[in-house]
Amino acid sequence: MQFSLHNSFASERITKREGQRMTSRPIVFTLGAFCGLATLGGFELGFSLWQGDYIAIACLSAGMTLCSYLWLTLTKNKSHKGVEWFCLLCFVLASGLALYSNLAWALWALNVPVNIGTVRDGHMGENYWLGPATLLYAVICYVVLKKQAR
Repeated sequence: MQFSLHNSFASERITKREGQRMTSRPIVFTLGAFCGLATLGGFELGFSLWQGDYIAIACLSAGMTLCSYLWLTLTKNKSHKGVEWFCLLCFVLASGLALYSNLAWALWALNVPVNIGTVRDGHMGENYWLGPATLLYAVICYVVLKKQAR
């Protein structure tokens, strides 16, 4: 059994057959767009009102936006199998975490009010190693992912 939908916005014909898996790409695209807008709005509100809550949300949203973007661009190739999917997921999550931690630490170092628990507890200066460590982990995941692809 086959049915088709007509997408009037893009004037494309989308077909789906029984037994095919549904894709998560529209959900990830919507999440990425929402997080991108939350990033822009958070930075706009945070810097205009000089409130750390909005800036912290913007930093987290920036990391989630990067995760969504990388997932959308790297999963176009459907040939990933087994361990390669796991390496891809680790790379995407590590990249988002690296952006969040480096952005939050850089803003804290510039004396911008970032309202996260580590700053409130006064431990941000002690955790200077976290940003470079997450960035290094993302690079290691990328190298392993590319090695698995060969």
